[in-house]
Amino acid sequence: MQGKSLELPHPSWPQSDGLSYSDLKDVLLETPSAHKAREWSKYYTAGPHLAGKNLSQAEWTRDRWEDWGVKSSIAAYNVYINYPVDHRLALSREGKAEFEATLEEDVLEDDPTTGLEDRIPVFHGYSASGNATSQYVYVNYGTYYDFEELLEAGIPLEGKIAIVKYGRIFRGLKVKRAEELGMVGVVIYSDPGDDGEITEENGYKPYPEGPARHPRSVQRGSVEYLSTRCWLRQDEISTNI
Repeated sequence: MQGKSLELPHPSWPQSDGLSYSDLKDVLLETPSAHKAREWSKYYTAGPHLAGKNLSQAEWTRDRWEDWGVKSSIAAYNVYINYPVDHRLALSREGKAEFEATLEEDVLEDDPTTGLEDRIPVFHGYSASGNATSQYVYVNYGTYYDFEELLEAGIPLEGKIAIVKYGRIFRGLKVKRAEELGMVGVVIYSDPGDDGEITEENGYKPYPEGPARHPRSVQRGSVEYLSTRCWLRQDEISTNI
């Protein structure tokens, strides 16, 4: 409560035959190991784990829980999901491509995962399949208000491709609003101006030598419309348990 200090353990702490508050606190403070955290983090990031892929990591996790005496199992789910097949981004004038993005990140000697044969290509989960060719419109961060400002200025958006920066709102909502306004595609990019103070210009080395963002890194993720619900019939329930 405001104005009062929180006394621990809280008066509602359960009285039972389980761990006392003092014992629980000791376990939580003394059990975590920085060495193990680094070891397991390295394992989980040593290979791709796109949703629905890399069963071996799920099995490894189950085995660790079993080692600790926690009965565990792997559940199979039927889900709506897409996987990348191909991609292309080109800027053309009068039908001729003047620039074509590589859509590839650099293979880094210090990071073997960047050169894996099955590395995840540049794509957005739940993005639509198809070919969109049209004029483009810069929409800043792609927020609702960014789109509204363009509409109020009389900028036509229907049938156009939106160029938007990452940030401010979830990427899926940028795509959702563009679709609602009749736009046929969205290109989302990381603007170096949003990197803050941790940049090469300020003397920081880029990944993997330092904390600055690598200039050829690409953000991935879902563009699912998180504010939209998808209702399943009883016979389409997503779990097989």
